[in-house]
Amino acid sequence: MARLAFESVTFTSDKAQTVTTLMCQMAYTSSVHNPASKLPVTSHKFADHSFAGWINIGPALKDEQIDVLPQPNVLSKWLSGRGPKIPMATWSPSQSSRLSQSSRRSQPSGSGAICLVGIEHGTGSNALDRLSQAGLALPAGWHKVQDHPKHGVVVKFALDKNCETTVALKSCETALSWMLASCVLLCPISLDNMWIAEVPYQAKPVP
Repeated sequence: MARLAFESVTFTSDKAQTVTTLMCQMAYTSSVHNPASKLPVTSHKFADHSFAGWINIGPALKDEQIDVLPQPNVLSKWLSGRGPKIPMATWSPSQSSRLSQSSRRSQPSGSGAICLVGIEHGTGSNALDRLSQAGLALPAGWHKVQDHPKHGVVVKFALDKNCETTVALKSCETALSWMLASCVLLCPISLDNMWIAEVPYQAKPVP
């Protein structure tokens, strides 16, 4: 039986090709017309992995950054109505992007693979309004699913299954850029441009 394992990718916002490629490949992995199939996925260490279905992305903190964070006690953790102080973003193509062949045939031509973007944070209510006021309004075609003080922000959008490879990759680059910029704005401390993507996958059983 395959077990769940994790690989990590450390990257900066201006050198994130591996992460955006993974996002694109994950979203289109079961599409009949797969623009991600032309991406250079086989050139990196994830080529032989079966993705578990999501990617967690957060800042790579230094010890001195961790030291300045306020340390809550056990009671405040239990009673807190807010999420983690250090934001974490999640990319997750929904199950509708991995439909059976018969189900996909019944969909309208060009219907999108639905992708979810989540951000857990500790800044309280109305995060999307505050992000918009800071210049990070949702990109065109994105829709709010939730904006909860404890469970975070979740938004969704569709990736066109019939688009060209460059268009699919650009959509993932836009998503990643919004996720990173939102984490920076929702973080209580200054962040360096260094990030970690945790990618779960189904590890092959050892013979």
